Amino acid sequence: MFLSYHNFLIMQEKPYLLFAAPRSPFARRIRLILRRFEFNFEERLIDGFAPPQDFSQANPLGLVPTLITPDGLILSDSAHLIEFFNEKTNAIWPKADRARAEMRQASTLCHGLMQAAVDYHKSLRLTEVPSPRWIEDYSSQMEATLSYLAQAPSDLWSAPGGLTQAGWDLCTALEYLDFRVSDLNWRAVYPQFSSLLSTARASSFFKETQPQ
Repeated sequence: MFLSYHNFLIMQEKPYLLFAAPRSPFARRIRLILRRFEFNFEERLIDGFAPPQDFSQANPLGLVPTLITPDGLILSDSAHLIEFFNEKTNAIWPKADRARAEMRQASTLCHGLMQAAVDYHKSLRLTEVPSPRWIEDYSSQMEATLSYLAQAPSDLWSAPGGLTQAGWDLCTALEYLDFRVSDLNWRAVYPQFSSLLSTARASSFFKETQPQ
């Protein structure tokens, strides 16, 4: 009954407006949350190299994700937005202090993995003369982070009700690695992550937000 009433209230609200880029793993974190919790929202997929004027006015840094709430509040940065939606749902992070801190840390590391992959791609593909030192540094960051995350307990990634926020973030990072860093053969070293990614890919909203 509570869930139905909650959904009814959401449907009556003016929708959230999310500016996102179709390839951004950071924006995908929020695109998934909006779908998972069935918020009333409008999604604007933009080209970061030719942003529309209303997006530039909302976020002069030109960074996605950027959210405009029903009452006109403008918010950006995926970590900030996750905290915002946790306040709305009280269901993103665990209730217990230690479990919540551990999951936030795992989520932060997944965010860092995404950032290293983005920086790797930019250095390799979007510069005239890629820096071997930078490429090596980003590769080392990705490999070290994957190794560290592989040692984490499985309940950080999944719970009886499905994937946790850290689990969704890890799967988002892994799929972005497939998309942008295909030469990093993480499946051969961490087969347990392949199973986790298969779970995420079975969901319709993970398919809907796949980078392309």
